Amino acid sequence: MIAVMIEAEVTENETDRVLHALREQIISGVKAGGDRLVERTIAQELEVSRVPVRQALRQLKLEGLVDQRARSGWRVHEMTASDVADLHEVHRAFDILANRQAALRRTASDLAELRAAADACAAAVLESDVIALRDAGFRFRASVIASAHDAILDEVQSALRSRMRQLIFALADTGRVVALYEAIYESIERQDADAAEFAITAFLGAFRSSKRARILESLKTGDLAALRSPFLADAVEDPQDHIEQYAPDFMRVLPALRRQILRGDRRPGDALAERALSAEFDVSRLPIRQAVEALVNEGLVSPGTSRAPARVRGLTASEAEDLLEVCLTLDALSARLAAHRPTPADIAGLKRLLREEEQLAARGDADRLLEKVFEFRHRLHLMSVNQVVLTIDRIVDSRFRLMISRAPFAELALTAHRLLIDAIEHRDPTLAEAIFRELLSPPGRRELLLSADTPAG
Repeated sequence: MIAVMIEAEVTENETDRVLHALREQIISGVKAGGDRLVERTIAQELEVSRVPVRQALRQLKLEGLVDQRARSGWRVHEMTASDVADLHEVHRAFDILANRQAALRRTASDLAELRAAADACAAAVLESDVIALRDAGFRFRASVIASAHDAILDEVQSALRSRMRQLIFALADTGRVVALYEAIYESIERQDADAAEFAITAFLGAFRSSKRARILESLKTGDLAALRSPFLADAVEDPQDHIEQYAPDFMRVLPALRRQILRGDRRPGDALAERALSAEFDVSRLPIRQAVEALVNEGLVSPGTSRAPARVRGLTASEAEDLLEVCLTLDALSARLAAHRPTPADIAGLKRLLREEEQLAARGDADRLLEKVFEFRHRLHLMSVNQVVLTIDRIVDSRFRLMISRAPFAELALTAHRLLIDAIEHRDPTLAEAIFRELLSPPGRRELLLSADTPAG
């Protein structure tokens, strides 16, 4: 038994080492988009077995750096122009949230780290070191996110961090960089959330202007190749190429366990022992293990160790508040994007869901009404036509359901949905976004949701 425990811990350490090595090789361009990733070759290069390599590749797939295809195995993901656009849309919304929260929550030690990162940016500009400037800029952004002290936001940013590092462009006017970083730092130092939002908006606007300038200059000189990042390709993926190597009973066990947790049949702290669950569902232990891993990724379960089983987790008060901020930001962004060019089928689908919500509300069927509210929410995310929005939704959806299932959210959402459909039908992105942002503005509404019984694990 002791030998098995030691072996499991060694495998976990090796997985972390392989994960770090592969991630850095992909981000730095050593392994380029489209390159095959052969488990046996990587295992030989890093002197490990194939088990930690496979585990690392699965994590990199969640981060969007690796694809798994039916006919060609693992490959480095080739970023398309659509990927870049999706990331930039999400980047703006969540960086504004991070800067506002950092201004309100930062500590003295946070300010010291921000100051050091800003100084590193200034030093890189003086030395005309573009690589150092990129790294210092990424450090500054990471420091702002850390200063927000928002566990859910940090989790979302962690999932996107690798892809974001591929999109750090240098400003054409490097001298302006220092002033922009200083503006962000000073607003956070003063704890002025509005100024922090204005500063990051100006910062992101400068990047857009710089990109436009490079495009126009390249058109004049004819040097279009200069625009191409080593991480940017015009690849078009076949959806049929993606496969998931799950055990046959996985898709039966996962929704059943998730439903039990959301309904409260399994409470925070309850153990999810593989042997007991295997007997309960009458399946082998592999689909149980895979289902528990999926629930860990969804945030509903705390991972187990070689000595203890995984356990159901709940939300602390601070996690619930952070989750609400992140989900409102995500939904407001989705509403804005959905209102740009909705199709008649999109509008018809939203109106159908609204009618079903109203019928369920009239019958007092709270459980089915909540399911329909989340169906409306998911359709809105699909209408954003942004894959990163869907990635973030997968990270937070189950926990948001857990929190909302114990609060009177469906009635509030029903009112918002009526107004939202009208805004989207009239193609008013600003109003569509404002409807979600104002959803919890009236006094007492936010407190009503956050005071709901959501026990911590």
